[in-house]
Amino acid sequence: MTQVPENTLIAHLQAQAARGVPSDSRLRLAQALLDWFTAGWSGSAMALAAPYRQVARSAFPGAGSAPVFGAGALMPLGAGFANAAIAHLREIDDAHRAAMLHPGVVSISPVLALAAEGG
Repeated sequence: MTQVPENTLIAHLQAQAARGVPSDSRLRLAQALLDWFTAGWSGSAMALAAPYRQVARSAFPGAGSAPVFGAGALMPLGAGFANAAIAHLREIDDAHRAAMLHPGVVSISPVLALAAEGG
């Protein structure tokens, strides 16, 4: 029987969850969350944020429960797209050496959007 890649990923994630999150990883996650939130919040009122929200609404229509910076809620894929795009409007990570990789924008946006929809 061939192994399905998704099952391998699920088994890996379950093993990781059982081990807990090391304190240094928690610190990096806190930095990524702060980076994501401050970039998204500060970018939400910029002129380019509205077109990103509109594209997300058009591409992923329907009511959703995933919050979007500066607007209501969208479907998870739309919210993940809009929030990542809006957070990229402000490149505040360039001023902070530890945040220069900017992982929060591309990783936290979809994770929180999916979490809002699925609990």
